[in-house]
Amino acid sequence: AYASEVCRAEYQALGLSV
Repeated sequence: AYASEVCRAEYQALGLSV
């Protein structure tokens, strides 16, 4: 997984849509 995907996963886990 790329850094961008990791960031997305983290944000989605928090409830964001970035």
